[in-house]
Amino acid sequence: MISAFLMHLFCILLRLIYLPFKALRPRNKVVFISRQGNQPSMDFLMLAEELKKQNSALEVVILCRYIKKGLISKILYAFHMLRQMYHLATSKACVLDGYCIAACVLRHHKQLKIYQLWHAVGLLKNFGYAAEGLKEGSSSQTIRIMRMHRGYHRIMCSSEKIVSDIARCYDAEEERFMPLGLPRVDFLTDPNALSACREKILKECPALQGEKQVILYAPTFRRNPSCKRPPLEESIDLTRYHLIKKSHGGRVVLHTEEGEYNIPDRFSGVEWIAAADYVVSDYSAILFEALAAGRPVALFCYDLEDYGADRGFAIDYHKIPLPVCVTADQVAKTIEANAFDHKAMDEFCGHYVAARSLRSTAAIGYLIAEEMEGKSISFEEIAAMPQFQKQKEVYHV
Repeated sequence: MISAFLMHLFCILLRLIYLPFKALRPRNKVVFISRQGNQPSMDFLMLAEELKKQNSALEVVILCRYIKKGLISKILYAFHMLRQMYHLATSKACVLDGYCIAACVLRHHKQLKIYQLWHAVGLLKNFGYAAEGLKEGSSSQTIRIMRMHRGYHRIMCSSEKIVSDIARCYDAEEERFMPLGLPRVDFLTDPNALSACREKILKECPALQGEKQVILYAPTFRRNPSCKRPPLEESIDLTRYHLIKKSHGGRVVLHTEEGEYNIPDRFSGVEWIAAADYVVSDYSAILFEALAAGRPVALFCYDLEDYGADRGFAIDYHKIPLPVCVTADQVAKTIEANAFDHKAMDEFCGHYVAARSLRSTAAIGYLIAEEMEGKSISFEEIAAMPQFQKQKEVYHV
């Protein structure tokens, strides 16, 4: 009861503080807000550049701040929210890549349109309302009081075929969804961009140069791990492969025949896909990103039963046409035997990331620019425009 009272009080206080900001006039401005990290994501940077390209007079502001553990970090974020309030009150569009307190809790002027670019491609595990009350989700009390995922004008997703499933996570009407994908899908389906990124990584990490293939291991974040993660590096033949372990918290470790090395966290998981020949994950949506880039994926799900109970899956995990490995040895043998059904992987990717056939960045930029001018536009209209189509051979595995 106390926590509910404090949350209600916090929301009331925010609304009172916001009242003077609402007297400000909105400008021809788009504000990007994220708490996924302290630096803009690839999605934000690509879309911001596209919006400026379409309208050089448009003002673009990017606000990124990660909330760390501890009281001081939360207090600093509270002051950061004052900046968010100012820009929300003076913008005509807001772009998010996750839940944002100020965007969802506050009541904004009618001209402001909020666009949700969720930070994951595809749909694998439950989140938001679909994970309500579960161990890895938020409580019903928190979801309701903090108005999670309320107030969105448009919600981007990667395929028309997953709209009904992802709508449960947002508890939103299907009409709000635009299956235009995410900007990063353009990067993942561009061989030249992938090659350039790979070269950049190899220059930064010369230990990866040579004939050995690279395995990227990117497990999902677990709030309350039920068991210790088995050491995958002990099963991988490091005389044949390099193993990159990219943790959700940012730590990157390179395992080689010569030893183990910490690598500065200068590249995102999406960028590391460019340097990888194989990708290993578990319940992370990075599997969709890897498939979009044509990388074979193995699933290392040593705690499948527990995680399924703690978080729940939005799709039938057992029907995913990827090698499902319970032990580290199974992962190693799968990669060594190259035991991947590439046709099935391509069909699976096409179902969940149908937007790989679109120029997502340009399409989303066009949508926002048009709607900022008060126009109404549908997904069907955008998808039918030739300028937003990709050549089919570009995005095939």
